[in-house]
Amino acid sequence: MFVDRFAEFVAVGLTNVIHFFNPQSILIGGAITAQGDFLFDRIRDHVLTKTLSVYWDKTPIEIVQARLGEQSGVIGAAR
Repeated sequence: MFVDRFAEFVAVGLTNVIHFFNPQSILIGGAITAQGDFLFDRIRDHVLTKTLSVYWDKTPIEIVQARLGEQSGVIGAAR
């Protein structure tokens, strides 16, 4: 229950980003990536239901994990 609610909150934020910027892909890093597909699948499902279909019809939006995983924020700050 808590994980699904958290995924929904993240999805609301991502949906706002999609509606405002219309990106081709969204990379997520940090602690969220430690949960793997367990959390990402839930986030993707919520984003798909909340995003207007016009954004998915032309080009599907990719929501993927950053390659650096949990360390992406630390490495970005160091650079």
